[in-house]
Order: sequence, then structure tokens, then C-alpha cells
Amino acid sequence: MTTPLHRCLAALSLGSLLLCGCAFNVVYLTQRPATFTALSQEAKSFTLVAPAKVKVGTPFPVYLRDGTHWTQVGTTELGEVYNTKDQVLAVEGSNMHEAFLVVDGDQVVGFLLKVEKTFSSASQPVRIKIQKP
Repeated sequence: MTTPLHRCLAALSLGSLLLCGCAFNVVYLTQRPATFTALSQEAKSFTLVAPAKVKVGTPFPVYLRDGTHWTQVGTTELGEVYNTKDQVLAVEGSNMHEAFLVVDGDQVVGFLLKVEKTFSSASQPVRIKIQKP
């Protein structure tokens, strides 16, 4: 015969099992302040001629598709800032962050997060193959 105490203990045990199964890992994206200056002169542009994979210190790398056209929209102290209309650029941790591409020379150095207005660096700079107009 079950008593209310037994039913309560059974419900608590089942509830704790369900909560353990619903937990997820929190993945933090390292961000730091960045000063963005919008472009006031003629924009540079390039087309990515080979795909690139950029790691940002989370289990979710950012993939840049070949054939995408990038136009400079500004600068930061870390490099030139580019945007594209050919793919959605997002950096993922526990949340998704829409981003601009930050390039120094021919290397992706990280991403400028649009909403947060912060910079998230690439784990290692990634050399990209580009074609200028």
C-alpha cells in the first residue's frame, strides 16, 4: 500500500531524473569591446573563391561559403569590417550572434557582433583566398 509520502518521494525522484536529462552545457563566446567606425569613403570589396572554416573557441565553427561577395562597411582597431548579402553570418555559443566579418590583410581575425557591438576573435587567424574586382 502506498502512502502519500511514498507517492511524493516517487514524484520527486522522477522529477529529478527528468531535470537531469534536460540540462544543457552553457557555451560562452569570448567577447571584448571594439570600436566600430562606419565607412565614409568608397567601399572595398572581394569575392571569396574558396570556402573557409573559422574556429572561435566553441564547438561551433563559422563556415564562410565560396562565391560570397563581401563589401567593407567599416573598420575597427582589429581590422576591416565586411558584410555580405550572400549568407547569414552568425557566431554560435549557447546563443546565436549575427556578425560582421573582420579581416586583417588576407586573414580572418574574428567577428564583430552586430547587436552586442563587441569583437569575438578567431581561435587562430584564417587565411582566405579572395578575388578583388
